Amino acid sequence: MNKLSRTNSTVLQIKCGHPGYADHQIIATRDTMRTLIAGVLQKLDAAGDKTCRVESIECTLAHERADHIYVSFHTASQEDMEKYHTRIAAVRLRKAVKFTYHIVVFCLALYGVSRLLGRP
Repeated sequence: MNKLSRTNSTVLQIKCGHPGYADHQIIATRDTMRTLIAGVLQKLDAAGDKTCRVESIECTLAHERADHIYVSFHTASQEDMEKYHTRIAAVRLRKAVKFTYHIVVFCLALYGVSRLLGRP
C-alpha cells in the first residue's frame, strides 16, 4: 500500500452519487473530532458577532495524492448568506450562452445532414 508522505489527523472524503449530489465528509477519530468541534465552538464564542474565519484545519483528501487540503469555518451576516444563495450574473450568462451554442450547433448539424442527403 502506498502511503502519503504526511499523515493528518483528519481526512476529507468526497462522495458523489446522482448528478447534483456530493457529500463532503470530515473523517476523524472520536477524540480528534471532539477536539476539533470544541476548538471551533470556543473560537466561535470568542469571535462574538464579528464575521470572520473561525477555524482552519489541514486534512488529507481521501485516497488521493493531496495531503495539504484545508477546510475552514467562517461566520457571515444574514445579508452575506442571502448573497451566497443567489446566482451571480456571470453564471446566468454562461448558462444562456451554453444553451444558445447548443441550439446553433444542432441547427448547423441538421443543415449539414440535409446537404449530405442532397436536399437544399
